[in-house]
Amino acid sequence: MHSLSLLVLLIKRSNNKRVANETEVKIPFDLIVSCVATYHMIQSCTERQYPPGDVVQILDSTFRNLHPLSSQNLGIFREIEMCMGRVKTQILALLKLGAVNPDDLGYVDSISVEEIGDARVTVVRNEQGGNSVTMVLLRGSTYSILDDTEMAVDDGVNTYKALCKDNRIVLGAVATEIELARKLKEFSFSETGLDHYAIGKFAESFEMIPKTLAENVGLNAMEITSTLYADHANGNVKVGIDLEEEAWLMKANSSGVRRGKESLS
Repeated sequence: MHSLSLLVLLIKRSNNKRVANETEVKIPFDLIVSCVATYHMIQSCTERQYPPGDVVQILDSTFRNLHPLSSQNLGIFREIEMCMGRVKTQILALLKLGAVNPDDLGYVDSISVEEIGDARVTVVRNEQGGNSVTMVLLRGSTYSILDDTEMAVDDGVNTYKALCKDNRIVLGAVATEIELARKLKEFSFSETGLDHYAIGKFAESFEMIPKTLAENVGLNAMEITSTLYADHANGNVKVGIDLEEEAWLMKANSSGVRRGKESLS
């Protein structure tokens, strides 16, 4: 490494430029280190004589002379998402100079280039070895549709991950929000001074969720909210809003949402 630093300094002196600070040395130094690291990896791959069809991956490299790998019939990928690479193929990033260890190598069943629409994509399949990773491909006519769809998929996956860690869930259909608002309002009456008003306003903030849901489907938000308060005060704490069946009220339980026949009419 000391010789590389000396080489960088010689390059600077040969251009009759004075090294002003450490940054001016670090930029070409990193460039040379990257090239040397890639060279060592290529030499290691060619010396090990991998069978034809094996794949070698090079990430963000500044080294352009990949002829040794091409002559060995070894595939090359310029970039890949490392998170999915680790999960799918068990690959590891090579962060050191020298030969490639067997533990750093991953495994896949097949790699192919396929056309999806007007785009050519590289498909990596690894169906053996108990791998349960699934890739979800989303397509849409506009970026906004794709963003909304991706957000919906992320919400579902994150919900499942949260349930795997803690399977306790609360009532849906704004039943939880109304019950929290009712309990907070009752608690505010037991307080004196400014705390009474602060707790009361905090309770009213929970009413925005049922009001927004009711207004989105054209229902009377004030009537919906007051009816929910009345039902919860009578002990029907599982009553909420049903927006899918056009019923005004529904019952929810801790294992999901169960539609009921309750109506405000």
